[in-house]
Amino acid sequence: MAEKNGAGQVMLVAELKPLLKLSRRRPVSCAIAMTKDKQGVVLLHRRTKPRKLMAELRRQATAAGIELNAVSIRFGRAVVDGASDSTLVRFTVNKAAPGAMRMALLEQLRPAGFQRCEIVVDEALETEAEDGEDEADDDENGGQDTAGSHGAGAGAMGGGGAPAGAGRTEAAGPAAPGKVAPSAALIRSGRDATAALEHVRF
Repeated sequence: MAEKNGAGQVMLVAELKPLLKLSRRRPVSCAIAMTKDKQGVVLLHRRTKPRKLMAELRRQATAAGIELNAVSIRFGRAVVDGASDSTLVRFTVNKAAPGAMRMALLEQLRPAGFQRCEIVVDEALETEAEDGEDEADDDENGGQDTAGSHGAGAGAMGGGGAPAGAGRTEAAGPAAPGKVAPSAALIRSGRDATAALEHVRF
């Protein structure tokens, strides 16, 4: 028997629930819509940019034979604020949603254990860069400038933070003509003493 709600064919409860739990720690990307018969549709992803996820929602709906109401489609981010209300899902989307959407989405959220739903608008999403991964992946390269500046500091100051050369013994240059380097003089005097002892012994 086919599911009554065609939206379940886009994202099952078993897929929806863990991503909403993840959103308690950081927002996840979302694309939301209603079908032509006013059923809610939710698609979440932890990495894909919101606008790209909206295109993916259209693709998956078409593949599943679900007719979306094109004017209802929105993209943005979803978050659950576990500190204030762990049963509330807040969708922040690119523009105002149709009045019936909140209740339509709630029908999708209740089987996953969420009892309330809010939709707020952030128009800045319309101009957000689409390239690359979501914020959590952009942080993987964070701190390179700081590491680079630390490296430069180590080169200028030496390994322990002291100026280069401080605490170091510089290698001695070749001895001046006619002079014997101290180490060579010690070695030579040692050999002469040994030879003298051997001469006495034999």
